[in-house]
Order: sequence, then C-alpha cells, then structure tokens
Amino acid sequence: MIQPLSMRSLESALVASVLIGAFSSVLSAAELPPTVRDLISDRCADCHDAETKKGGLDLEGLSRDWRDGKTFSQWVKIHDRVASGEMPPKKKPQPEAGAREAFLAGVSAGLTAV
Repeated sequence: MIQPLSMRSLESALVASVLIGAFSSVLSAAELPPTVRDLISDRCADCHDAETKKGGLDLEGLSRDWRDGKTFSQWVKIHDRVASGEMPPKKKPQPEAGAREAFLAGVSAGLTAV
C-alpha cells in the first residue's frame, strides 16, 4: 500500500528540486556562482588565465560542465588546493576567510550536485 506523503516530505522534496534545478544550470552553463567567479577574478585570474596558465591551469577556459570526468577532477583539485591554503600562494594576497568559505561552498555544491 502506498503511504501518503507528509507535508514535511513535500516541503523537503520541493526544496531539493529547487536546489537541484539551480545547480544543474550552473553545471551545464558557462556561468559560475558569483562567490566562485568573484574569487577567481580577484585572486586567481592573474596567474591562471588563458595567457599565463601557471601550472597548466586556465580558469578562463576551464569547462563548467562538472558532469565531465576530467573537468570534475580539475574542480576537485581547485577546491582542495584552496581549502588547504595552498592557493592562492602564501606570497600573494589572500582572500578574506568569508570569501574563501563562500568559494569553497559554491564549488562543493556544484561538485556534489553532479
């Protein structure tokens, strides 16, 4: 016998579908969440743009389709290096803690939505 859904279950399903919809557009579009885009622009683009590509990383040309295995693993590395404090390098200006946390949350949300 099929059990009726409770109001709480319906609310949870609605919230989940809204979040999945929001992040699926991020995953497939060339648009990143503002918190991710802003930190890349402010702290990463000087060294990791199409022209400079330090470490072979071009954040301008990096795909935003995180469903692609290669792209996914590149974003995991980016997340982990920012989380560990390896990036930006110690000698470069560091983002404020809140900006770093927002960046990591934005990247994590995209990665876990796949």
